[in-house]
Amino acid sequence: MLDGLEEWIIPLIVIYEYVWFMKGLGMDVNDSIEKTKEYILQPKSNIAAEGVSDLIKTLISFHLKVCLCPCSMMR
Repeated sequence: MLDGLEEWIIPLIVIYEYVWFMKGLGMDVNDSIEKTKEYILQPKSNIAAEGVSDLIKTLISFHLKVCLCPCSMMR
């Protein structure tokens, strides 16, 4: 369905939900980052919020916090 569109306008919340979904599946952090990058770096992708480089930095930072933070909210 997405392939038929000229442009994918992706709200930032969709990216966050995608990351949480992969976390829920128990995916490896590096695999999750790579899958997210594949999605947002598509030529058709247009993130409706921050720039893509900011988003990648945020995702990497977030995953580091999830891996290193013992607090229950981050699990």
